[in-house]
Amino acid sequence: MSKPKLKILFIVAEDWYFHSHRLALAIYAIKKGHDVTLLSNYNDHREKIENENIRTIDWRSSRNYIGFMEELRSINTLNKIINSCEPNIIHAVAIKPVLMTSLLTKFNRSCSSVFAISGLGYVFTSRKISAVILKVIFKILFKTFLNGPQNRIIVQNRNDYKTLNSGQLIKKGNLRLVKGAGVDVGKFSYKKISSQTQLVMLPSRMIWTKGIKEFVKCAKKIKSNHRDVKFVLVGMPDHQNPDSVPKKYLRDLNSKGIVEWWGYQQEMNEVLYKSRIICFPSTYGEGVPKSLIEAASCGRPIVTYDVPGCNEIVKHDFNGMLIKPGDIDGLVHSLDSLIKDIELCNTFGMNGRLIVEKYFSQEKINDETMEIWKELI
Repeated sequence: MSKPKLKILFIVAEDWYFHSHRLALAIYAIKKGHDVTLLSNYNDHREKIENENIRTIDWRSSRNYIGFMEELRSINTLNKIINSCEPNIIHAVAIKPVLMTSLLTKFNRSCSSVFAISGLGYVFTSRKISAVILKVIFKILFKTFLNGPQNRIIVQNRNDYKTLNSGQLIKKGNLRLVKGAGVDVGKFSYKKISSQTQLVMLPSRMIWTKGIKEFVKCAKKIKSNHRDVKFVLVGMPDHQNPDSVPKKYLRDLNSKGIVEWWGYQQEMNEVLYKSRIICFPSTYGEGVPKSLIEAASCGRPIVTYDVPGCNEIVKHDFNGMLIKPGDIDGLVHSLDSLIKDIELCNTFGMNGRLIVEKYFSQEKINDETMEIWKELI
């Protein structure tokens, strides 16, 4: 008997995020014979997504709060689209789409839902009063709306799993661990680091909690002894995040000559090959940072803070170095040792590649996700 053809509805706030983190999963589902629709806010990636035979539907939403009436309109639009699409499975990504979808599907027995939480993010890590209040609200909503028998909740790291499972916030039977979005190990292939390469890179969205200031401090200290070492930030500000770095700050870094800002780069594999070391001093509520998976796949050693998500991909003294959060001197010491030792860089790089091949390939992540879909049909 042939397997049933599924109608899968992805709900993702921004098209760029779907294109970067979930497109491979959608293509995999289509190759398996399923219909895929994406509900999102479209900017620059709609044509690329549609070229993969994915149906696209507009959803004018925002990751931020946009006012009570606007949020109600957004929820009403979402409800109409879910009813018209009649999906077998809804796959909602990130906290706001997850909560909105769960509100609408709690009493809808006609479809099942997979709620993918790609890191608990700003709300669960910020100490600002507004974030603390939202965290309390979110916990109540999670417990009330995400625990239905037709739901599965995906998290990306062990710490988030423990957080959501504590106090039965999410029932263990509903909770699944899938480590990240996966990487194309063919495109992000291993490449040995040349001894001539003297570039330290932070590839990320430009938000403060990704460690931008810490990276700059490291650059100033390192360059006092290693003037030939270049420090580069790669990525754009995220203006929907309250922690976004102003473009003026990044442009000023360029003019001062301590750190270069390269902005958005499309072919990240080629960009990563230019680096000797990846430095990622993030304190953000990461899932598993895709940029670190890509870097490890390319064979780059990683120096990062020992925080949830980052310590899923980096194993201390095996493929990189894990530093106590806030320890700038620890970052500098680790970077200095790798700058002086190309053999250690390449040993870490080869080990990182092995980790990615075993745990983080797109094929493995896609298979694990599809098995979760199968639980619900």
